[in-house]
Amino acid sequence: MVGPQGSRRIHIYASGQVHIFNILLQPAALHRLVGIDMTSLINEGIAARDVLGRYAGLLSDAVRSATDFASRIAAAENWFGMMLERSAPDDRIGEASRSLLTARGNVRIDTLVKQSGLSPRQFQRRFTAQVGLSPKLYARTTRFDHALTAHRNQPAKPWTNIIHDAGYYDQAHFIRECHALVGLRPSQFIGDWDNIFFLHG
Repeated sequence: MVGPQGSRRIHIYASGQVHIFNILLQPAALHRLVGIDMTSLINEGIAARDVLGRYAGLLSDAVRSATDFASRIAAAENWFGMMLERSAPDDRIGEASRSLLTARGNVRIDTLVKQSGLSPRQFQRRFTAQVGLSPKLYARTTRFDHALTAHRNQPAKPWTNIIHDAGYYDQAHFIRECHALVGLRPSQFIGDWDNIFFLHG
């Protein structure tokens, strides 16, 4: 299980014949399912059983025993349905985190605070515990991911347009974010972009 990524990337190396079935969760979803403080998973990749306990085995067995891809999806959906029956209801933090994701990080945090009905301190504390990143850092990583995805999908599109569309002030702003979130200039990790992901789900 790979937790929220707020700075450096996680590299996963595999060899031989590999069958991959990824499940990407919405922000705050894992907290809702099992009540975990998501800050314990920030920038980490750990065994699912350490987070989900015996429920990890149920999910693994169901997916592995499926005969095809569609059956794997159905098995995973059934597992999530079972988990949702015993989980906490959705709340304003879940709504706020999804709003940030939908807006690609370009929403004022104080607007989300007002909509939540919480004090700024309560919102900050609960958002960080439920999502794993502070609201500001979550918005930054979402915006950065949007720029990388836009370049990956449209490599011929000028960087100036991508950066502007993503909500950056200018190229220097984007380069500073590269240093802060990845630790490298864009030109230093461009060849690895196909393997980079932050928050898609």
